[in-house]
Amino acid sequence: MEEKRGIDSFTLHILAMLFMLCDHLWATLFPAQEWMTCVGRLAFPIFAFMIAEGCYYTSNVKKYMLRLRGKGVPDVNGYGRGDLLVVVNIHVPASVNASEKQLLEKLAENDHFKKAEQSRDMNIFDRMRSFFR
Repeated sequence: MEEKRGIDSFTLHILAMLFMLCDHLWATLFPAQEWMTCVGRLAFPIFAFMIAEGCYYTSNVKKYMLRLRGKGVPDVNGYGRGDLLVVVNIHVPASVNASEKQLLEKLAENDHFKKAEQSRDMNIFDRMRSFFR
């Protein structure tokens, strides 16, 4: 039998979580040392790789993307928790009347619903560059 080479998904999970923990600790304890956060920036590509690999091997991509593993109801026999399946329904109206439009405009004035001012005039490359700083 051939021996498997490489890192399994559990080890990748642990590495990504450790990288993320290091990033947060270094940002908190050593805020002036930005070079230390480079290790923490490795967490996202690892998580993205695992999501992409999971989508490739799953039989139903929609169910895979909306499943939160281990966040559901506790098992009856006490062996962990089940998966939480998330259902998202988005309804976009075909048209709005004057009173609905006025309510939407009033809601858009609220600070919680505004797009960040700093990213409005930035193109995608500038946004990516500012994300990794």
